[in-house]
Amino acid sequence: MTKMSKPVLLVGSLVVIVLILLTCILRRMFQHNGTSVEMWILMVFVGGMLFAVVFWLFSIKAFSSMSDSVTGLRESIRSIARVASLSERVSGGQGDEVETLADEINSMLRSLESAQKEAEQHRQEVVQAQKMATLGTLISGVAHEVNNPNNIINLNATLFSEFFGNISRILEDKYAQDPDFRLGNRKYADIRDDLPLLLKGIRESSSRISGIISDMKSFAQPDDGVRMEPVDVNAVVESAARLLKHELGVATSRFAVSCAPDLPAIQGSFRRLEQVMVNLLQNACQALSARDQAIKVETGFLPDGNAVTIKVVDGGRGIPRENMSRITQPFFTTRRDEGGMGLGLSLSRRIVEEHGGTIKFESVEGSGTTVLLTMPVERRDIRES
Repeated sequence: MTKMSKPVLLVGSLVVIVLILLTCILRRMFQHNGTSVEMWILMVFVGGMLFAVVFWLFSIKAFSSMSDSVTGLRESIRSIARVASLSERVSGGQGDEVETLADEINSMLRSLESAQKEAEQHRQEVVQAQKMATLGTLISGVAHEVNNPNNIINLNATLFSEFFGNISRILEDKYAQDPDFRLGNRKYADIRDDLPLLLKGIRESSSRISGIISDMKSFAQPDDGVRMEPVDVNAVVESAARLLKHELGVATSRFAVSCAPDLPAIQGSFRRLEQVMVNLLQNACQALSARDQAIKVETGFLPDGNAVTIKVVDGGRGIPRENMSRITQPFFTTRRDEGGMGLGLSLSRRIVEEHGGTIKFESVEGSGTTVLLTMPVERRDIRES
C-alpha cells in the first residue's frame, strides 16, 4: 500500500461513519415529523453522498497509483541518463497509460541503440578504409624502392648470363688442361655444373620479386568503387595466393589451388574480389593448429545457375555452432586479443553481395570450414559502398 493511500482510506472511512450516523439521526427526525417524500429525499441525498465518497476514494487511489508509476518512470529515465547507456530500459506501471508511455520510450531507446551501433559500424569501416589507404600508400612506396634495385639485378643477371656463355668456354679449356684448378676457394670441377643453375636462380628470383612488386602495386592501387571490368576469377585466386605466399607457407605444408579451365569472366572489381580472397585465406591460415593441416582452393562453374564458384576449404579447428550465425556480423571476432577487428568477413560478404553473389559457410567444430562463393557471370552494375 502506498504512502498516500493509507490516509486516504482512513479519511474515507471516517466520512462513511459520519454519513451513517447522520442518516440515522435524520431518519429518526423524519419518523416523527416527516413524510414519505421527505424520506425519499433523504435516501437520495445519502446515496449521492456515498457515491461521491466512493468515487473520490477510487479517484485518489488511481491518482496515487499513476503518481507512483510516473515516479518510477522518472527514476528509470534518470538512471539511464546517469549511466549514459542506450541499452538500459525504463519501467512503468501495469496496465495504465504510463506503461504505454514506457513501452514507447523503450521502443525509442531500441531504435537509438540500433542507430548508434550502425553509426559505430560505419565509423569503424571508415577508420579501416583510412588505414588501408595509408597502407596502400606505404606499400606503393616500398614497392617502388624495391623495384629499382631489382631491375638492376635482373639486368646484370641477364648480361652476365650472356657473358658466361663465352667465359664458360675459357673455363672448360682451362679445366681440360688442369682438372684441379680452382675458382676462388673451390675446385672448378665441383661447381662447373652449378654455375649455370646459380645464374638461372638469380634471374628467376628477380622475376619473382618483380611479380610480387606488381601484385603489391595492384593491391595498393586505389579502387574507384564503381569501375566495371571483366574479371578472371582464376586470376583473382592466383593473385591473392601470391600475396600471401609467405603466410601460407608458414601456416601449412599442404596448400593447393585447383582452377577450372576456361571459366567465363564476371563483371566486377578485381581488387575487391582479391580483397575477399585475401580475407578468406588469412582466416584459413589462422584456423590451422598444425602445418600438416591443409588449405585448398577450388574454382568452378555452375551451368544451371550461370555462375562461377570459389571454394576455400581448411582443415582447421572449425567454427562453434553458436557462432555460425554471427561470423559475418560487424565487429564479431574470436581473436580480439590478437588484434582482430571483426570486419574482414563482414566486408567480404558486402563485396560479394555487391557483385550479386552469395557467400556460405559450412563448418563442424574440430573438422574444418568450407566457404563457398557463388557469383553470376552476367552482372551489369555494381553499387558503390
